Amino acid sequence: MGKEKAVVYARVSTNQEQQKTSIEWQKEYYAQYAKDKGYELVKTYFDEGLSATSSNRKEFLEMLYDAGLNATRQENSGVYTFDTSNREPRFDWIIVKDISRFARNTDSTSIIRRLVEKDVYIIFETAGFTTKDDNWEFHFGLFVNFAQQESVDRSIKGKKAYQTRTDKGDYHMSNVLLGYKRNLETKEYEIDEDEAKTVRFIFDQYVNHGKGTTEIADMCNDRGYRTKKNKRFIGNSVLRIIKNEKFKGQVITKRYTHTTITGSHKRITLPKDQWKVNDNAIPKIISPTMFDKAQEIMHKRVQATKNHGRKGVKVPKSEFYKKIFCGKCHSDYVRISAIKKRVNSPNITEYFYSCRNRRNKMRIDNKCTNRGVAHNVLVRELTNIGEKLNIRFNENRIVEEEQALDRILKRLDDKLKNGESEKEKIKVQIAGLDKQIENITTSIAGGVSESVSKVMFNKIDQIESEKSKLEASMLEYNTIAIENEKQEYIDKFDEIVKFSRKKTFTYEDVIGLVDGIYILEHREALVELKTPTLLLDDEIYKGETDYALFPFTFQLN
Repeated sequence: MGKEKAVVYARVSTNQEQQKTSIEWQKEYYAQYAKDKGYELVKTYFDEGLSATSSNRKEFLEMLYDAGLNATRQENSGVYTFDTSNREPRFDWIIVKDISRFARNTDSTSIIRRLVEKDVYIIFETAGFTTKDDNWEFHFGLFVNFAQQESVDRSIKGKKAYQTRTDKGDYHMSNVLLGYKRNLETKEYEIDEDEAKTVRFIFDQYVNHGKGTTEIADMCNDRGYRTKKNKRFIGNSVLRIIKNEKFKGQVITKRYTHTTITGSHKRITLPKDQWKVNDNAIPKIISPTMFDKAQEIMHKRVQATKNHGRKGVKVPKSEFYKKIFCGKCHSDYVRISAIKKRVNSPNITEYFYSCRNRRNKMRIDNKCTNRGVAHNVLVRELTNIGEKLNIRFNENRIVEEEQALDRILKRLDDKLKNGESEKEKIKVQIAGLDKQIENITTSIAGGVSESVSKVMFNKIDQIESEKSKLEASMLEYNTIAIENEKQEYIDKFDEIVKFSRKKTFTYEDVIGLVDGIYILEHREALVELKTPTLLLDDEIYKGETDYALFPFTFQLN
């Protein structure tokens, strides 16, 4: 029998000189390592200094492919998932220095399981175990947690170092603002006069000439002014400049925190009394007087709006707000008003809806050509839909809903029948978790370092959490709970029957059901209504309850 084949996976520095030295050294080292272990070393995979928390690594993906796995990239998240293929692996072992070189998140466990299915195993050199060991998942979980804890500790040290620099007045802009540049010799920020004139122009127009942000953006674009990223101005980019206190030389630190210690989740604004305000921290482009005047004007304009400037909130004036969409470019439609003047009677305000990308001034060369629709046409057609909805629903859906109810009740009856055996399976899983806790407790009692002990206690907490979920899942097989669930579906079906027996739907009823109105290219409109359902298919609309989208079309004359 020939030697088992092995490969090495390693990460190297992005520095070219260091990389060359590292690759040569690692090749020589692992060639000897494989020889000593009795393996035939067939290949070495090197990735440049990429994070082990990501599977999006070129050589890493190539190695898994050679091991007989197929990778699928999720379109929305960009995350890779892995499955076994019919290909024979090109090697038997993967050698890595330590777990942090291979992966540093719990998703990597599923990758290793797929490798084991293909009879490909991993040697973690410094950790001293392989995935051919019976208890590899237990050891792997501990070391992953330990690596994550080290990452958290480094994050804390980094934050402390940053705070020490800011306390000394050493500020760093992650993105240098318009109007500033950094002197490479002194490491200090200076005013870039060519850019600063744009900032001064914006404040002057806002404070001294009463212009709005959108109008100022258009004026900047007409004059050839550009943002720091050399893009055209829009209203929001002007607004961000007006609100940024750095232009008056003030830098505020300790303004934000995050929901996790690594700052990877939601950013939270701290109370103002916790902020550290540093005046004259960088050169002023705008005088404090003009900046404060701009904030005062902004506050007055905000208070004059109907919603008093609640952040991110707009009070829609139309029942069709965010409900009409372009079937060509997929943008939303915006409302336009026009006054129709009459000689012998009061003027009339008429409303029309047009694709946002048809009206957008920023897309002169690529405007949408899809036409708009009048408000009164939509009112007329939705009123007609209300008159037809009862007949259409009863013709197409009510029988399917009855069949869906029968399937659901049968599934729940089967659940009642098999409940005891399922609960026994869950009890076996819980017993396995109890055994893991016992093993960890024994290891702690045998004497470990404080850092390892911390990781082990975190692991116990994770296992306890898994136990709680399993214990909660046993309630799914509770007879009373299942009977209650059956009654909920029966009640839901009664709602559907009640909906089907409603003879007419008013215009207001139909508006309340509208999920979206799509204006198609050939002067046709598609209306999708949310209707109650028990049909659990891909077209379900998830709201407070389950809805199915029920389509209607009409011609736009």
